[in-house]
Amino acid sequence: KIKTEFNTKSTFQNYIDYLKENFKKFFSIHDFHAIIHEFKELNHFKIEQISKQLNKNNEIIQKLFLLFNNNHHLTDDSIIHLSSTPAQPIYLNYKPIHMIHLNTSVLINNEHNIQLPLKGITNNFVSDLINTKIINILDETTNKTYDISTKYLFFSQSCEINIILPLKLRVLIIDSQTGQYRCGLIGEEPGKNNNYRCLIFFIDDKINLSANYYSSSDIHICLDQKFEYENDFLNCYFKSYPERMMLRAKEGTIVKIRNISSTNKNSFVQAIVIQIDCSMMFIELSHTKQRMWIYRGSTLIEQMNNYYSTQNNKDKKSLSKHSARQHLSAKKSNAPEIVCLNDQMKTKNVRTAEQCIDETS
Repeated sequence: KIKTEFNTKSTFQNYIDYLKENFKKFFSIHDFHAIIHEFKELNHFKIEQISKQLNKNNEIIQKLFLLFNNNHHLTDDSIIHLSSTPAQPIYLNYKPIHMIHLNTSVLINNEHNIQLPLKGITNNFVSDLINTKIINILDETTNKTYDISTKYLFFSQSCEINIILPLKLRVLIIDSQTGQYRCGLIGEEPGKNNNYRCLIFFIDDKINLSANYYSSSDIHICLDQKFEYENDFLNCYFKSYPERMMLRAKEGTIVKIRNISSTNKNSFVQAIVIQIDCSMMFIELSHTKQRMWIYRGSTLIEQMNNYYSTQNNKDKKSLSKHSARQHLSAKKSNAPEIVCLNDQMKTKNVRTAEQCIDETS
């Protein structure tokens, strides 16, 4: 009997030692960072819920007041209306996600491989997302699994509306009309200047780069924020940001836009500006009456295309010594039509996705 108890204790101790060794082997400092991040997210969620509840309470008070106020037979001087301002959203900076739980829903950009599903769930726990390049994904409709690069994966849960997403963050938008996935980069952080919206440059069309404004709640974040994307226009854009060259335009202005249907890159057609919305303008093509949003600094605009072509032909060494504003003043013929915007420099320091990752790594 004593021998049996000894063997039982020995087996139990061996199992404990085994668990300790595995714990040391697989549980790293990144796991602690991830746990801390989860606690922060829970705290932010709690604040958001309190804000929503305050708004609901205000609505109930307003309805009660109207109910009693409209009943002329029942008047009570003890009932008064307390004016209450709805709780304002608390804007929070985006923080990179360190870990992914098992069965986390993801969207899949399958343009590189149409045999992949458009969505799935993670088939394993990921403790160090920032340095993970491939994740096993389960397609729940077919029960098939796929090893997919994280640069093609996006969180199916969109961002909260009050999150300030940083510059160059890789994101996905689901087109509300077609349901098509569109991938892009954040080109403007949400702020007062753009009514707290994100300007997104879409990178799925490398020839005709397009952009538009979206609320943070429409945006799905890519799991991989470290892979490089090469585009000459965007490289120059992010390098000089927040200084940006844009067309000076107003409603009714006639502009020339590159004819996308033509193989000739120097073919431009007339268009009229219908509306200006911060860095974007809504135009109507004269020959087809087609309407579209276009970024005011896009090379699809003839004036901007000519400007960038001129700058690219200059000596790169001398170009690096001057700011975008100095380039503008050097070419006087462009001055009345092209303006350099840098208002955001006066208000805050610009955050990029890379900086966010470095801060939390």
